[in-house]
Amino acid sequence: MKTPQRRNPLASPGVVPYMDPINEAHVSEPGLLVVDIAAADDATALAFQQLLAERWATATAERTTRDAGEPGVRLRCYPDLHQPISPAPEPAERRVPGRARRDLHHHVAPSGRVGVACR
Repeated sequence: MKTPQRRNPLASPGVVPYMDPINEAHVSEPGLLVVDIAAADDATALAFQQLLAERWATATAERTTRDAGEPGVRLRCYPDLHQPISPAPEPAERRVPGRARRDLHHHVAPSGRVGVACR
């Protein structure tokens, strides 16, 4: 993801300026994740976080935050893939009724971070 033209303290096109640094303890072993969620509204961000928490043990955020000058809301949660709560849903259960299906693909940023994007 490239950021808009503005001050970028790390001089890297892949740095998103509004995200807090990641604490090393949160990713100290394979299976631990830090998930930053950006959404148009509180309900969407909290609903996505809830989907993660229903599948894996997750330290969740109680509220979203808004950054001045940035669109939407954000939150950060911490899933642990070593502690599944429930089995993965079947593909038909993952679809939202009334919504067209989008194909997802993985994106690897120059920094090595992997993200998921919709086509």
